[in-house]
Amino acid sequence: MKKVTIIILSICMSACMILMMSGCSGKSSSGSAYREDADASYSASYQTTEAAYEEYEYANAEEYKSEESNQITDTDVEQNQALMNAKLIYTAYMELETTEFDNTVSAIKNRVDKAGGYIENSNLSNYGSYRYIYYTLRVPSGQYRYFCDTAGELGNIRSFNENVQNVSESYYDTENRLASAQAKMETLQELMKKAETMEDIITIQNAISDTQYEIDYYSGTLRRYDSLVSFSTINIEVREVSRLSGTEEPPIGFGQELSQAFNRGINNFVTGCQNLLISVARHFIGWLIFIVIVVIVIIVVKAAIKKDKAKKEQMRQAMMAQQMNMPRPPQMPIPTPQEESLNASGTNQGTAGRQ
Repeated sequence: MKKVTIIILSICMSACMILMMSGCSGKSSSGSAYREDADASYSASYQTTEAAYEEYEYANAEEYKSEESNQITDTDVEQNQALMNAKLIYTAYMELETTEFDNTVSAIKNRVDKAGGYIENSNLSNYGSYRYIYYTLRVPSGQYRYFCDTAGELGNIRSFNENVQNVSESYYDTENRLASAQAKMETLQELMKKAETMEDIITIQNAISDTQYEIDYYSGTLRRYDSLVSFSTINIEVREVSRLSGTEEPPIGFGQELSQAFNRGINNFVTGCQNLLISVARHFIGWLIFIVIVVIVIIVVKAAIKKDKAKKEQMRQAMMAQQMNMPRPPQMPIPTPQEESLNASGTNQGTAGRQ
């Protein structure tokens, strides 16, 4: 009986332990499941919030960029509009040198014609055996920058200067003054129609004359501005040279340098002769007059010398004739040597006797 009781108690205790363990395991499994569900829901909500925040930031950034781009675009438009309305006068000066003078001059003329411009002034001159030309070109403002940027194709650029003058303020001020003068002219013309006395007519006529002068002056100023703005000015100076400046020559030996020196000397001599002939041909009339004067002087001097010689010859002949007509003095006999010795001895004795 005791054994049965012990067995029953053991079974009950085992059952209780099993129940307790199963309850704990159930609680544990349910708690972990709860925690997993909570973590999953929290993670999902966090991801959703983060995605929404990122989307919000992206939307704000796009909106900010859009506003900024709109602002930049507006500024660019305003600047472009201001530049389009600006009255700018472009003036450039460049100095070119070339070894092919004729080709460079032809290229400049062709480029001006293609650009739709014209040559306002040109001046050609020589310095030594080389040529020099100065151009004042007027090209459309739209072709000005291209012409200046490609000027190196025409020759070697020695110098380049550019000036940009903004005459917008003066231009629009003159334009407003012109509009005011024209409105004033209309008013004066209306008053002229209503004038009755001669004094009023004369006064209005004087005012109309002064106003017309203002209109002509402002109109001429605007036309001059329009011409300078529409056609830019380019001053080009082209010089012919034998060698372009800035180009280095390779080193040479003594023999080659001596040969070049001889050739240079010959060229200088030939060039000097050519320049002399050119100078004589250029001043032919002056040289002819000078030669005629020299010939006349030589003829006069020769005639004077010949006349002087003839005069001296006449005087010599006259003196000779005079001498021939004059009586000759008696000639003393020439003593012989013996007579000279006797005369000498007699002279000595006489001298001794006196002593």
